[in-house]
Amino acid sequence: MINHFSHIKATAEVDESAPSALPPVFIPPRAGGSIVLIVPTSPAMTRFFAWCMVHGCGDHREADGRWRSLTKPALPIEYASVILAVVVGIMTAVRRLATSNGVARLGMGITVFTPAPMPRDEARRSEAASQSGLLDRVADPALTRIAKDARRVLCSAWCGVTVMVGEMQHVIASSGGMIGMYRRSTSLSSYVIAAPNEPFVILDASIDERFAGNPFISDGLIRFYAGTAIRDGAGVAIGVLCVTDKIAHAEFTHGDALLLREFADGVSATL
Repeated sequence: MINHFSHIKATAEVDESAPSALPPVFIPPRAGGSIVLIVPTSPAMTRFFAWCMVHGCGDHREADGRWRSLTKPALPIEYASVILAVVVGIMTAVRRLATSNGVARLGMGITVFTPAPMPRDEARRSEAASQSGLLDRVADPALTRIAKDARRVLCSAWCGVTVMVGEMQHVIASSGGMIGMYRRSTSLSSYVIAAPNEPFVILDASIDERFAGNPFISDGLIRFYAGTAIRDGAGVAIGVLCVTDKIAHAEFTHGDALLLREFADGVSATL
């Protein structure tokens, strides 16, 4: 199983001997394997992935704080620098494509999906989101409580309170899953921001052609989605309150939409 690190900004401790300032990383397929494309979102992640190319995937940290490799090295060390040098130009172009269109790995190829359009007033909207104060309230108890209640009432596997700023989606509170920062280009909540006057609902994303290349859909992480805008005092859509599930839902009623709206208004009331 390959995680789509190009869509998730994470932090990791990296070996001090790891290379620095490397380009996006391409790992050739092993025998019977698949192409792995990694587009890091920070210099630290770039060093970490490059280190994994040589030493293997160190996804287990022992008591001494050191990462231990659970797999064999992805390729011999003598080939690592050559591979990186050859693909730097190609990967730079792919990184730009990932930022603007979204990229997902499917088998031996790369599929491109079209993300939600940006609002016409995106610069003003993004600035309002940045100044809302929500970004300083990660894992805030009041917001987490709203997420828990929405998840329970709407019978979903996950609920998140998100803020959209620039090209990133910040999940600042959640119930049933992780919080963190994700590429906006892969976020279904971007569709809410694009048309904030109505809830955005997908009963079964696995059969919706619009999202065939989205990694969250193709990996089975999301099948049902419902989101509605979180607005500031001026009525600007600064974020989204959404619920998701790994299984399809048969319906999402008008009453459900009103409940989702009430929970989103509850977030707005805390501003």
